Amino acid sequence: MKKVFTKMPDSFSAARIKIILTILILSYVKLAVVIADSLIKHHSFQLTRAIIILVTYTGLLKWLLYRPSHIRTIAHLLIITGLLIIWGNPILNHKNVNVVLLQMIFMVSLSSFYLLDKKFGVIYSVLAALPIFLIVVLKTKLYDYSGGFREEIGSPGVEILIFFNFVTLFYSHYLFYQAIQLNMEEKAELNSKLKDAVEEANKLALSKSDFLSVMSHELRTPLNTVLGSTSMLLNNDPKESQKEDLRALKFSTNNLLNLINDILEFNRTESDKMELEIIPVNLSETMYDIFSGLKFAANEKKLELILNIDPELSQQVVLSDPTRLTQVIYNLLWNAIKFTDKGSVTLSLSQLENTEKEVKVRFLISDTGIGINEDRQEAIFEPFTQAYSNTTRHFGGTGLGLAIVKRLLLLFNSNIHLKSCPDKGSDFFFDIVFDRTELTLNPITPQLEFDLQGMKILIAEDNEMNTLLMKKLLSKWNTECEYVGNGSVILDLFNKGLYYDVILMDLNMPVMDGIEATKAIRKMENHMGIQIIALTASVSDEIRVKIHEAGMNDYVYKPFEPAVLYQKLQLIQSNNVRAARSINTAIS
Repeated sequence: MKKVFTKMPDSFSAARIKIILTILILSYVKLAVVIADSLIKHHSFQLTRAIIILVTYTGLLKWLLYRPSHIRTIAHLLIITGLLIIWGNPILNHKNVNVVLLQMIFMVSLSSFYLLDKKFGVIYSVLAALPIFLIVVLKTKLYDYSGGFREEIGSPGVEILIFFNFVTLFYSHYLFYQAIQLNMEEKAELNSKLKDAVEEANKLALSKSDFLSVMSHELRTPLNTVLGSTSMLLNNDPKESQKEDLRALKFSTNNLLNLINDILEFNRTESDKMELEIIPVNLSETMYDIFSGLKFAANEKKLELILNIDPELSQQVVLSDPTRLTQVIYNLLWNAIKFTDKGSVTLSLSQLENTEKEVKVRFLISDTGIGINEDRQEAIFEPFTQAYSNTTRHFGGTGLGLAIVKRLLLLFNSNIHLKSCPDKGSDFFFDIVFDRTELTLNPITPQLEFDLQGMKILIAEDNEMNTLLMKKLLSKWNTECEYVGNGSVILDLFNKGLYYDVILMDLNMPVMDGIEATKAIRKMENHMGIQIIALTASVSDEIRVKIHEAGMNDYVYKPFEPAVLYQKLQLIQSNNVRAARSINTAIS
């Protein structure tokens, strides 16, 4: 029996085994009473019937112990045996109904529900109760029946049968209730384990997110030096042979940076921590910047890179998130270039709708590349999935680009669509509704000479290579610069009465980081209005929120293009000049 119970998958299966065992074992006691009574009173038929039932129950017991997995079949046979006793008893007992018969009906009914299921419970219960109704109907109509009971077995045998029937009924109920109680306890224990597992998974996900953020910062910081130095060398009018090498270096650096961004972006989309930044964006200039950045890659493969922008959108300024939009377009264009060996790659922008408040734009990226089979067109938008099994080996990539595109477009309330034919190319397109704005933007114009004459800048940066880069870069712009390695030194300088036009503040520094230093500066009466630009290698939304809450005016992501930093500094200088003129005018 112990072996039988150890094989049971749950408490309910064990309870069913126990109920059958209870019925069979207690039936041996009741059958012993019947056999003894039959021998004393010489009831041969009753003795024969009792022996047949004894043999049947013994067979069922052995079957149950050797094949407990056949419990349903054994239960059916046990209940059918009970039904035969119920149907045979009133017929053989001159259509009388006694207490023992009623108990048998109750046992068959509860056993069919407990041991089988609702359907068989109803069927067997009806079959067990039917003889009672037939007896009442037949005796009322055909016989002058006045009721009463007739006992087959004399006292004290009948009392023993009644007692053990009650024991069977009570103990069966107890076993099933115990199974329910055990099941509830097991469920509570499983829920507790599940809760612990969820908490552990959340901690693991958080640690993974933190790890990726730290690794992002550690990787992007040296890339800032590489990309910045390359941009400076390209602006130093190098030889033509050097230009090609420098462009290749810059392209490879940007490619590595995009790979880091993809992994970090996927991590953020997975944890649903993204929100769109809403700032003015010049669509045509943003597309031109992306286009220019990928032209070298297209030229290397001798592909024609085409940019078509609807004239209606040529100077259209909208409210959007330029970083996310750039990621979407860049990923799609980069994929198109990667999977196209000859022909062209085209980026097209067309205006679909234009109202006073909104403009609807369709973005279309077309190529003449390898194309995608129809049965794989849905799969390529899943993480770490490529169109074909040998794609990664032949073309490289992580398989994250299109998954990120799909998730980012959901933030824009848009969806990516694909039309493709193998060996003929692919068309990826999506529509975005932008809010219009009357604001105008000063374009970033590429030039070799920048001039911020007389501007006093304080750079807070603890990385020596980045500091070296900033010194070379800002010295060419004719600025007056001072460098510190942590935020506490800034406070010391301010306490000495020194003043600067702007602080370029790295966020991660020893002793006092950029966030703490900014909060302290904003509490200093003489320096509350100073312009502070955050230098950060982290592109997460949480960091942007912290930058804003600390009181910083703007931010620049590392690695950055020198022209981007220059535009921000030039805007601050222009505002300072206008403010000085206003003060002088007021005084005069």
